[in-house]
Amino acid sequence: MAKIKSIKLLAGLFSKRNRGQFVVRERGGQTIFSARPARSKKKPSAAQELVRARFKLASLYATRILQVPEYRDIYQSYATKGRSAHQAAMQNFLNPPVIECIDAEGYCGMPEGMIRIKVRDKYPVSRVVVKLQTSTGFLLEEGPCKMNYEPNAWTYTTRVTKPGNETLDLFVTACDLPGNVVEKKVRL
Repeated sequence: MAKIKSIKLLAGLFSKRNRGQFVVRERGGQTIFSARPARSKKKPSAAQELVRARFKLASLYATRILQVPEYRDIYQSYATKGRSAHQAAMQNFLNPPVIECIDAEGYCGMPEGMIRIKVRDKYPVSRVVVKLQTSTGFLLEEGPCKMNYEPNAWTYTTRVTKPGNETLDLFVTACDLPGNVVEKKVRL
């Protein structure tokens, strides 16, 4: 792949005879000239079709979200040398957040108990929600977590007293800007 500083040098290459053989891209103020990639003649598998469809959705998400100035600024801040805001938005769409750790040691079944959650994502996580319910499925409480001063850390303060010796299930749900949702369950 050749990098060319002036597009005028390419004028002779775009004759009718050479049309469709080359791809020209602009990245970081540079013009990149390369041979057109060859398409495979094999029929794609179901898994390949799924990946292609997801990639197409990611591209559509990136195109639409970058039209909103607030989000364009967010993704532009993640665009490093050689990467565009569009690529950063696509990467965010394709990679959901990961709930790394749920620390419920600060919860003893009483109100004002602290539950700490670590959620890892290269891009901002938009919300984290906690749901406490009994093992029989009765919902005790549910609510949003507050972002902590520590990076990727969220805190939830409980409001309800645990009923008797009941075993509780703690569900943590994390969501990022594109709407990727992940959930993790811990038994207390």
